[in-house]
Amino acid sequence: TDARFADLERWAGRLDAVVAAFPEDREIRLHEAMAAVNAINRYGEVGVKTDARFADLERWAGRLDAVVAAFPEDREIRLHEAMAAVNAINRYGEVGVKTDARFADLERWAGRLDAVAASSRKDIQIRRREAHAAFNAIKAYGKAGQANDARFADLERWARRLASVAADFPEAHDILLGEAMAAVNAINSYGEAGLKNDARYADLERWAGRLDSMAANFPQDRDFQLHEAIAAIYAMKSYGEAGRENGARFADLERWAGRLDAVVAAFPEDRDIRLHEAKAAVNAISGYGKAGRNADRARWLVRLGVVADAFPYDLEIQQLATRYAAALPRRSPPGLS
Repeated sequence: TDARFADLERWAGRLDAVVAAFPEDREIRLHEAMAAVNAINRYGEVGVKTDARFADLERWAGRLDAVVAAFPEDREIRLHEAMAAVNAINRYGEVGVKTDARFADLERWAGRLDAVAASSRKDIQIRRREAHAAFNAIKAYGKAGQANDARFADLERWARRLASVAADFPEAHDILLGEAMAAVNAINSYGEAGLKNDARYADLERWAGRLDSMAANFPQDRDFQLHEAIAAIYAMKSYGEAGRENGARFADLERWAGRLDAVVAAFPEDRDIRLHEAKAAVNAISGYGKAGRNADRARWLVRLGVVADAFPYDLEIQQLATRYAAALPRRSPPGLS
């Protein structure tokens, strides 16, 4: 409720009184920085729908600047500045997909993050925020690139930044997983662009290679392999749609199905991975159906039925199967053979 921001500002007035009484107190000013991070996040969240709220985000950024200026060497305060930058980059990126001018604000906040990270290259907590910001930027520029091809250059620029963080912390599982998630987003974005510009499929496959190299280091890591399965959904969807105009693209769909097979074989009981197998099957069924390749469509219907039979009480998987209930091979009710 937008009216509640008046209450936020009323409480900010109370904080003002405390800070005015103890302007040199580091603990109090740290809490002022924390309050600024929260306000920046909330105003940014609303700004995605109500652009005028970004002025409030920037007003609170000015307040955070004052705290940083008072304690420029304080690591914890600078960490909160990095957190604020992540939030702002995320929100401006979301808006930039529709309003390209907002990407200038994203990059302005990236400059603030640069200043924090430059003096803290070995601080994993701050660099984690840099990696998170890079992931958000890659996602936003990837979406924008589907309509404005030039934005893919920005995606690649931020990808290099993320790769740099990952290289500095090769043992940090969460940072490496974030890089894999970014690869999935890039595969999705280039796949969508490939439907209009076939040359973009080379970029999809280049990112698939990056994902390969990441996942190869974690062959038994369920989280990495899950993202391999998600990437397969996106690639198969795009190649399936492209197959209507260019039947040769169905070979690419099946190649990605082979990648998915390897993940399923390693984690046959994992519900989330098998759910993504079902989603991939739906994409293949749709692509082959629209192209009139009924034998291939029937083959994927069988696969969807196999997943549904393996998880008879899973609502989401069963809902996917229900879309094609009339066409699926006859199946026994749960609990019967």
